[in-house]
Amino acid sequence: MTRARRTAAELLGDDPPKTARPHQVKDHRQRLVLAQAEHAELKNRALKGELLSRGAVVAEWSAILREVRAGVLSAPSRIRSRLPHLTQHDVATIDEVLRAILTDLAADSNAEAPSVAVQAVQ
Repeated sequence: MTRARRTAAELLGDDPPKTARPHQVKDHRQRLVLAQAEHAELKNRALKGELLSRGAVVAEWSAILREVRAGVLSAPSRIRSRLPHLTQHDVATIDEVLRAILTDLAADSNAEAPSVAVQAVQ
């Protein structure tokens, strides 16, 4: 049996040189364990329904903002019906101002669209 061990050691050669210090390996393992724990936590929260998909949030906010936009664009006709003394020019000016505001907001949101992680708040 001793001969078999010696032969295997001769075939395999010496231990490979250590490329990382022990504390570096320990740090790497710690980071790996933490990443795995975080992954498991996110998976559990998703299964519990505590997280929302980015696509669902984008779709919901898009629908809300379409309704807001439609409401703002309908404001001039609503104002005209409630304030019949306004001239056509007055209503056109109100419409122009509201459209300019919507255009400015759209330009600002396109320029500053941040990428964010979305999570339900309870």
